[in-house]
Amino acid sequence: MKIDLFTFILTVAIGLTGVLLIASARAEEPAKFVLGWQAKRQLSILLAGLFFMIILAQIDYRLLCRIALPCYFIFLAFLLIVLLLGKDVGGSHRWLVLFGFQFQPSEFAKIFVLLALCDFLSRNLPKVGEGLSIITSLLIILPPILLVILEPDLGTSLCFVPILLGVMIMGNVSIGGIAKVVVVGLAVMPMGWFFLQDYQKERILSFLNPSSDVLGQGYQSYQAKIAVGSGGIAGKGFFAGTQNILGLIPGQHTDFIFTVIAEEKGFIGSVILLGLFTVLFLRAVQIAYRSNDSLARMIIGGALGWLTFQVFINIGVSLGIMPVTGIPLPFMSYGGSSLLSSLVAVGLILSVHNFSPRYGRLG
Repeated sequence: MKIDLFTFILTVAIGLTGVLLIASARAEEPAKFVLGWQAKRQLSILLAGLFFMIILAQIDYRLLCRIALPCYFIFLAFLLIVLLLGKDVGGSHRWLVLFGFQFQPSEFAKIFVLLALCDFLSRNLPKVGEGLSIITSLLIILPPILLVILEPDLGTSLCFVPILLGVMIMGNVSIGGIAKVVVVGLAVMPMGWFFLQDYQKERILSFLNPSSDVLGQGYQSYQAKIAVGSGGIAGKGFFAGTQNILGLIPGQHTDFIFTVIAEEKGFIGSVILLGLFTVLFLRAVQIAYRSNDSLARMIIGGALGWLTFQVFINIGVSLGIMPVTGIPLPFMSYGGSSLLSSLVAVGLILSVHNFSPRYGRLG
């Protein structure tokens, strides 16, 4: 069994940090370390996901790409079914219950959109040219984007775009071709306003004018900024965050998990966490550039586009520099589907490390 120990250790470190932060976010008593049921559930999913990640790393990524297209259509069907029969939570239909297990199809759709894009571009980019390849790639990501927006889940729908950009960058698409995709995206973006729910529009308007609705749609963002700022240099101490213990930030163990470490471990703890993410992503870049296979580099490019986008947006929301979009922090936010899909992304990177032909030896 082959595994890149460095990548594995970094992933475990970030995942376990998430479990501790969830325990703190759901703690009922200050300064008392207790693993609540959410933290225990997250830990069990983390262990199962790490095991699956190791197994996935033993499978040649080229074999996975061969089944990407049928799996892509299967998950498109899941996304359609979730709109019709999905579990209603707070007015959103994002979850399906299958054989007693509840999961979010949109999280796993990222994986098969990534693999389908890589498979298509690696085979067709040299044959049909850049223009047609880009158009087809846009058509691949458009159905899941629309279906996920209708759930409604704006945050997850946005993740498909950096996946495409990451695949294109690592697939040696020209700067001009990438620029065209960005321009098209910026041009289409205003049309997305008409697909948004009223509460999503209010979040964006509240972000543009933070003082307009501090007790309404701007409440989470306002309290998050207080938590981050109050942490200072070294923080208030684990299980001792005021905003945390008093439960002043709704969803703190999910989309606002970064505020826990910012308040309790301060600037130092936040920088260390960002350092772990940075080293993990740089390791993935190193693996990609040692690979002598364009398909392998595309897989890593798409995975990095997805994960870095989520880290940037999630932390940006906690800092108040991005509107609230409901994007989880990879490996850390509470939620089984998000955690498992992020670990699968790392599993794909490890598969590339194990099976891709290399320019040179990588330790």
